[in-house]
Amino acid sequence: MTQSKKGGAQNSNNGNENSSHAVAIGVGIAAIAAAAAGAYYLYGNEQGPKRRKQMKSWMLRMKAEAMEEIEKLKDVNKDAYENVIATITEKYKHLKDVDPVEVMALASQMKTHWKNIQKDLKSATKPKAKTLAKRKTSAKRR
Repeated sequence: MTQSKKGGAQNSNNGNENSSHAVAIGVGIAAIAAAAAGAYYLYGNEQGPKRRKQMKSWMLRMKAEAMEEIEKLKDVNKDAYENVIATITEKYKHLKDVDPVEVMALASQMKTHWKNIQKDLKSATKPKAKTLAKRKTSAKRR
């Protein structure tokens, strides 16, 4: 612990707390993005009802596994997103009760959702930047 100018004790872990907070925010944004991709696939366009009828249990497991891996990412970007999809696709292509062609089709569909996820990530991070700017401004006024 260090002493502040006023003589009070300050917590020296602020840097660690800020980075932990940033990681938590990133994980939350990744979860939102993954959920948005899944929702868009099932409800986002005219083909939604048809897709919901065709949905198979392995497809749901594959998507859930992808969402879990994306949530673990510290930095969600296109390359990381596509690497997660590719890794999970490889796993599901080799299952005995799953048609590899269907797996590849689902993986291709999931990869096309990156643009929507990217928009969600940008819109989710913009308000945070404004809030931080306001805090810095108000701190200068004191």
